[in-house]
Amino acid sequence: MLEVWQIVPTFAAMYFKVSIQTNPATGAPSGYYRLAESYRNTDGRVCHRTMLNVGFMEGVAAEDLNRIQKLINHKIQWSSNKTFKIEYEKESLIIQQWYRELYARLVHEKKVLRLFVWNVEKTITFVLWKK
Repeated sequence: MLEVWQIVPTFAAMYFKVSIQTNPATGAPSGYYRLAESYRNTDGRVCHRTMLNVGFMEGVAAEDLNRIQKLINHKIQWSSNKTFKIEYEKESLIIQQWYRELYARLVHEKKVLRLFVWNVEKTITFVLWKK
């Protein structure tokens, strides 16, 4: 069956959703995280979609989660903005590591598509989803 993809040059902020599940590594209840976004469908109704199943993020504080999602959102919306590099370098190593891993997964799993235009330094980022 042919899959039809719609490329939409809009931005919907991503955020972490958490559900409590038993962590198989520890056997204890722990937070299982998903990176999600909310958007309005064609009827104008607010919907949510999971962009990435992150998994268990042991040892990551709530403040760190906020900073990680902020970096991802900033990168997607303003990928060619030079202030991003300054903000990124201010972050702790754990935040930088999680950001790099999750952003790479979003690109690899084709949840975010980066299209390069004529000037290599200017990029446009589109969010992809199935129609």
